[in-house]
Amino acid sequence: GLSRGIYKKEGPGVDGIYNQDISPNSILIEVGGVDNNIDEVLNTTEAISNVLYYYIKGDRMNILKFFNFNRQSQNLSLNEIKEIIRNDENVILIDVRSRQEFLEGHLNGSINIPLYELEQCCERKLIDKNSIIITYCQCGARSKKAIVILKKHGYKNVYHLKDGLDSI
Repeated sequence: GLSRGIYKKEGPGVDGIYNQDISPNSILIEVGGVDNNIDEVLNTTEAISNVLYYYIKGDRMNILKFFNFNRQSQNLSLNEIKEIIRNDENVILIDVRSRQEFLEGHLNGSINIPLYELEQCCERKLIDKNSIIITYCQCGARSKKAIVILKKHGYKNVYHLKDGLDSI
């Protein structure tokens, strides 16, 4: 985790100086803990080094893609979706509810492909199988089914709004 010295240092033999106090521009990154194995520590270290590399290069898109392509969970919060869309204008946001539900209100920028039509038309409507695709519905059940269908058709980067519009 990231540390900014939240525990007060005091007592005999303690000078009250934190590692990050050496420079106002420093940050201390602690990797691992008592319950982590070496593979977890190495994976974390590799992830941090990749993010820092892309950050120094000024390449925000690769930072975003790194996190998306290495994401373990397909469940996204609304804030995560907003961040992904802000950093990648090519995200495809799909409302898998019925046309009537879509017409009653939907997220800005989304397209409507009802779940009951997705299997038959996904390859015709969603050409790039490497695009980041985020599905949503009212409560999360249909959008979860949608990502299973999309993965079956070879789409690689599929996610859904956890708990759907009800979570907003």
